[in-house]
Amino acid sequence: MNSNVIDPDVESPADNRPANPARKRFLKQALAAVGLAAVGMKSVGERTAQAATVFGDAVTGRGPFGLRVRNTSSNANVAAIRGELTSTTSGVSAAAVVGTNAGTNTTGIGVFGTHDGSGVGVRGSSRHGRGIVGQSSGFEGIEVQGVANGGGATGVHGTSTSGLGGLFESDEMSGATGIGSIIGLTGFNTLTNNRGYIGTRFEGVFGTTDGNGGYGVYATTASGGAAGLRAVGTGNTPTATFGGNVEINGYVSATGGKYFVIDHPLDPANQLLVHAAIESHEMLNEYTGNVVLDANGTASVELPVWFEALNRDLRYGLTAIGAPAQNLHISEEVSENHFRIAGGPSGCKVSWRVTGLRSDAWALANPMQVERVKPDGERGTYLQPEAHGLAAEQGHDAALMRARSATADE
Repeated sequence: MNSNVIDPDVESPADNRPANPARKRFLKQALAAVGLAAVGMKSVGERTAQAATVFGDAVTGRGPFGLRVRNTSSNANVAAIRGELTSTTSGVSAAAVVGTNAGTNTTGIGVFGTHDGSGVGVRGSSRHGRGIVGQSSGFEGIEVQGVANGGGATGVHGTSTSGLGGLFESDEMSGATGIGSIIGLTGFNTLTNNRGYIGTRFEGVFGTTDGNGGYGVYATTASGGAAGLRAVGTGNTPTATFGGNVEINGYVSATGGKYFVIDHPLDPANQLLVHAAIESHEMLNEYTGNVVLDANGTASVELPVWFEALNRDLRYGLTAIGAPAQNLHISEEVSENHFRIAGGPSGCKVSWRVTGLRSDAWALANPMQVERVKPDGERGTYLQPEAHGLAAEQGHDAALMRARSATADE
């Protein structure tokens, strides 16, 4: 069966009438009014894998639409265009609606949706699969791109009542990339024990910023007991690695040792050298040095101008080097940022140490709590269960994962 096509330059398929100049002019004017060169339908017999059942061709340089359908109904759940695949065994690439842009430049859109109000421009839903899937085969292609121009607007917004609000996967590069003048990619968690972001494979979450004062990854929490950013590792591999300077505004807590690790000075190519930090039940500052006593067996040690503003409850230590000095002592404690040593032999070298409690504004407002009761949700669990001869399931992290899974199943 032939196509039923309205094309001014094609003979009538119905009766094979000869070309009529007046008919051509009328059809061209009518179609040009809506920006079309031709419009029509293909019969069942002519439908192929690439053929369209309903199609339209736009006039080059005239109309912007190949096919435009308008629905003025204000009823709920209406649509200007609805595509349906009624087969229950459709192929893996089958689609009810397909948009293709044949342009080879860097502009143009395959499928474009817009909304003049606060509704949705493009929406996809699926009962069991994926509502919207974007695919790009080019090296610098973008699978899904969202652009928001208004203040507080969102380029791509994914929500879920039980599963994942957004899932971005990549076998090689980035699954999801966000670029913004303030925040490129944002993840929110409104349920207890759930996550704002989930990242897998080589890099779970990757963030970068080119702006001054920006953040590659920014995490925040507004509730007590929650964590803005949490990383959990297994085995002896690092849970987190920072390749550069790290600034922390607040407490740093650790159950293990705090080490510095460097290339071994005597064999830097093959060995590492590890030192542990000194632990204390107080927030202490320590200052050390060496001084040589004068002809009277005394010396004055100058300290930084900010010393007394930062330290209180000072403790002193003196060690004579090269010869005993039984009468060596602190003759004057710190005053006006210096102290005095006396009682040693002339020319004696003395090693000194002064230790003080921090007395800056933050330390005074946040005194160290040496013994603390575990929160309700952590009681009965252990930070390091293996060190107590217990199974890993009795650890705090394992309990947290069980609670998170239970919440996700609700």
